[in-house]
Amino acid sequence: MKIVDHIPKGLPAPIVPNFSQIPELLPDAIVIAIVTYAVTFSIGKLFGRKNKYRVDPRQELRSLAICQILPCFFLCHPSSVNLSRATIVEQAGAKTQITNLVSAAFMLIVMLWAGPILEPLPMCVLSAIIFVVLLNVLKQFGELKSLWKASKYDFTIWVFAFFVTILWDVSQGLVASIVFSLFTIIVRIQWADTKQIAKIGDTELYKDIESHPVYHYRPDVSIFHFNAPLLYVNSERFKEHALNIISDAQTSYFKPQFLILDASGITSCDKIGALTISELAEELSQIHVTLLIACPSDQLREICESCHVYKTVPSCLFFPTVHDATLFVTEKQVQNILEVKHI
Repeated sequence: MKIVDHIPKGLPAPIVPNFSQIPELLPDAIVIAIVTYAVTFSIGKLFGRKNKYRVDPRQELRSLAICQILPCFFLCHPSSVNLSRATIVEQAGAKTQITNLVSAAFMLIVMLWAGPILEPLPMCVLSAIIFVVLLNVLKQFGELKSLWKASKYDFTIWVFAFFVTILWDVSQGLVASIVFSLFTIIVRIQWADTKQIAKIGDTELYKDIESHPVYHYRPDVSIFHFNAPLLYVNSERFKEHALNIISDAQTSYFKPQFLILDASGITSCDKIGALTISELAEELSQIHVTLLIACPSDQLREICESCHVYKTVPSCLFFPTVHDATLFVTEKQVQNILEVKHI
């Protein structure tokens, strides 16, 4: 049976770190820093959410930086949060930093005097402590079903991060998980959630026509909702979906005269995205369809102005809500009817 074995007594004499080894150790140091901060902040958020208090990421980063300065002169390992220890302390009802002072005092006693007493301790005892504590952590597998229903992307990230960390290593697993998470963001932006919406009954609500079959359909107006940042990577798909909505709505007897872009889901837009809006307006004008933009953010308005989009989509065709845009269409049609009668 393996035991703890020799525990050296006392503290090592402080020495100045060998700065000539920085180039050699820098890559590993960066990985350790990322892992340390990610583990510390994620565990802090976990217990903060459970105990209803806020965790400041900048404060955690500064605290970790300070905690690494003094120990580096005593040949200490980089400090971080330990999940099993944090769970034990939380289950014991600890609320303040006094707990850490008591723990540090006991650690100091063990390091200076009581180390030999613990040398015969079997390693399996320490493993059992960690295993029992991690049982509550493993219960999170029960949340996978609800996570799958809430977001399949988040479910995929969770499963990928779990298996790559178990089968590979914590450091490499964390880096691979971050890269995979960034990849899913690109996928979400590239294949954005687009839908055609319409007015629900006599209300001012506009919902997806597929999930809300009871809606007020107007053949002269198509409303296009784009729920993603409008960037270079998805600008062509944005224009393609918008044109498909118009082509699908056309019939042999009637075709839409207006396309309302519900921009409430466009949280950000780059130059290519703004120019794509201008290109869409020009292509729609060739088939006698007017583009209206509803619910634009301030950032979308600013970039449209800087990219001269107002030359193809005048500022008067920007509306605060989708309902305001539909009212404009109704008013425009009434004016056209009156002009025809006047002629």
